[in-house]
Order: sequence, then C-alpha cells, then structure tokens
Amino acid sequence: MITSKSNGRKIIIMLIFTILLALFFMFVGFLNKKTEKYYFTESNDVDYKVYLKDNSFFDTEYLDKNKVYITSLIKYISSTFKYNVTFNKPVSGEINYKLMAEIIADQENSDGGNFWTKEYVLQDIKTDNIVKSTSYNKSLTQDIDYSQYNELLEKFISEYGLSAESTLKIYLKVDGKVKVDNTDNELNVNSSVSLDMPLSKLAIEGTINTDNQVKENKVEITSTKNELICYVFRILFAIDLIYIFRYIYQYIQYCRLRKKKVSYRRKILNIKNEYEGIITNVTTVDLNKFSTIEVKEFDDLLNVYNTTREPINCWIGSEKTIYFIINGNSCYAYIINKKDYDR
Repeated sequence: MITSKSNGRKIIIMLIFTILLALFFMFVGFLNKKTEKYYFTESNDVDYKVYLKDNSFFDTEYLDKNKVYITSLIKYISSTFKYNVTFNKPVSGEINYKLMAEIIADQENSDGGNFWTKEYVLQDIKTDNIVKSTSYNKSLTQDIDYSQYNELLEKFISEYGLSAESTLKIYLKVDGKVKVDNTDNELNVNSSVSLDMPLSKLAIEGTINTDNQVKENKVEITSTKNELICYVFRILFAIDLIYIFRYIYQYIQYCRLRKKKVSYRRKILNIKNEYEGIITNVTTVDLNKFSTIEVKEFDDLLNVYNTTREPINCWIGSEKTIYFIINGNSCYAYIINKKDYDR
C-alpha cells in the first residue's frame, strides 16, 4: 500500500509522463492529418478565319473573326483551338484530348424540343504524358467544311419537312488525371472549348460564337501518414489511457490515506486540547491485571468519568493510543488503533 510522500510524488510524475505520452500517441494516431491545397488554372481560346466562296462582293479571301457572315458564302472555316493549364505543384500523368463536331437541330422558336443531334469525330482521341511539369498546353488546327455540314442538315430538314434552328458546334474536349509528384494525391482535369456557328439551307446572316474562358480550380486534399503507423499509435493511446486511469486511482487512494493519517493525529490532538484538564499522560500501561471493559467512543469514557470521578489516563504508543479509567478492579478503555487509519 502506498503511503509515503515519495511514493505520492512518484505517482504524480508517472501520471504527468503518461498524459504527455497519450497526447503524443493521440496526435500521431488521430490528429496527424494535413490538408494540402492545390491550384490549377485552365485557359481556353479559339481563333478562326472564315474563307469565302468565289463571289463578286468581297475582295478578300477570308474574313477575320468576330464578324457577321453570310452563311451561303462560307466555303470553310480555318480554326485553331488552344488549351493551357498551369499547376501550383509539379504533376505527372496523362491528359487526353479530341476534336469533335456536333450538329444540333432544335425546334424553331421553341425552348423545349430537339429534333436531331449528331456528333462527328474530327480528330481521334490522343493522349499526352506529362512528367514533373507545372504546365501543359495543346493547340489544334482544323479546317471546317461548312458546306458539308450544311448539306447534312438540309437533307434532314427536307426529308421530314421540318423548320429548325440549327447550330454546328466544334469543340476541343480535354480530360485526364494527374498525380502531384511525391504524393498519392490526384487532380482531375476536365475542360471544353467550343466554336458555335449557325447552319441554314438559306443565305442568312450568321455570327460565330466562342466560349473562350479562364477557369481556376482549387482542390483541398486531407491526407494522413502511413495508416498502419496510425493504427499502431491508436492502440498505444488506448493502452496509455488505461495507465492514466490506474495512476489517477492510485493517487486518489494515496490522498485518502494521507487524509486518514492527518485525522488520526488530529483526533488525538483534539481530545488533548479539549480535555487536557482531566487527562493524565502515563508512560506505561498494564491492563492485564484489571477486568477491562472497552468502550466504542470517547464520550462513553466521559460518562464513566462523570460517574466515578476517577482520572482519565492516556498512553500513547507507536501503534495505538489508549485512554483508560481504573475503578477498583475494573478498567474502562477507549483505544485508537493506528492501523485503522493506515489501511
């Protein structure tokens, strides 16, 4: 049983040590997470020139971008699709790209209906590998045979007798996955840039629209160290908690014993202070030659004193203290055992 001051200090030291150890185990096993922030910016651009059929109205071979065009005079469109992406950390991986054409025929003057949509592959999907790079760019050129798509639309509309608002959409599609170097963190690249132009079997005015854009992507990834290491430290944390509770229990027991020790001394001191005038201290005691009657409380001994008016004797030993009254052949004793307070 722990009773000394040195043992009490030992308990406190071990308790502090195990708490600090538990905090370390908890950090590694549960809280050792870090959030990485990755940024990548995608920018798209479409440049084009509209080449004209032979005609007596325009002196130039082509018209520049951002004009209004007579669709019946369009021979073909020379287009350049540009894609660029920059990363804030070096990455490695694969990026796929393809160039597609799409005819879209919607109901005229209606928001709800689509007659026909069909896709055409202009350039098959290709893959570029990038290694430890912070940027990637791709530029594709394509001559668009406007008349070919216009004739396809005209055939569809004429065959079914439809009136439609139609668009030819040419777009560059880019996607892929790249991994941030020296990590297991992946980033998804996904972008599209398009050129839209009206289709018609009639000679009308048309405006070509592009969706040039810059898009900034922010990705936050929370990661931990080796999961096996985290698992081991979680087990150590649980074991350490058991020791913490054990040391807390031991310290509580130690404090209780300390309190009992103080109560034992104080009880003797309180009796002495209150009844010093009627208590006689003796150095020896031999109760074997008397008929001894042991009382449970000091108040019972006071009742005997009040009746007999015999003095109350006090003998203090190393293991117990005895208060007693001798009356003839009888001895009335109140005994305080030290062991009762040191359990």
